[in-house]
Amino acid sequence: RSPLVSSQWSALLRPERIIQLVREHGGQAYRALQVVAGATARALLGLFLFIFGAYSFLVSGPAWYHASLRYSPIAPRALRRLMQAFNETGRGLLIGVGLTALAQGTVATIAYLILRIPSAFVLGLLTAIGSLVPSVGSALVWVPVAAGLALTGRWVASLVLVAIGGILVAVKGSVIAPFIYTLF
Repeated sequence: RSPLVSSQWSALLRPERIIQLVREHGGQAYRALQVVAGATARALLGLFLFIFGAYSFLVSGPAWYHASLRYSPIAPRALRRLMQAFNETGRGLLIGVGLTALAQGTVATIAYLILRIPSAFVLGLLTAIGSLVPSVGSALVWVPVAAGLALTGRWVASLVLVAIGGILVAVKGSVIAPFIYTLF
């Protein structure tokens, strides 16, 4: 290390400086830590409940079905129809979301290959997975890739990728998803 770097670190690590930083930014850091800890706790609790519920349903699903038919205040015929409609809707949504993600990943992979972006297949797979995230979707992948292209001086490729990404987002919600949902 150079003496200049060592003196800068020693100046930053002086107890007075640390106390001053804690006084200035401690409240903000504490609030940020609360938000992160709360979000992490909710995510872990949700994951636990999902895994527990899925396991319980897979292990004793038929028993739940028969118990709900026996003890429900709804007539068994109406309850069977309700369960069948729920099953059809769930299956259609699952298949529709999966095929929509596959379509987005395929289009993105083709775009990555045409634009000669390294690791196009991996990025295409990540785009398909990212499209499952609500609100941001596939932009989780193609926006940073487009930014990287722009930062490396490949402006045309960056703009083409942004255009294709924008089309992916627009077409997903208004064309691909409704078309696939009507099929299933």
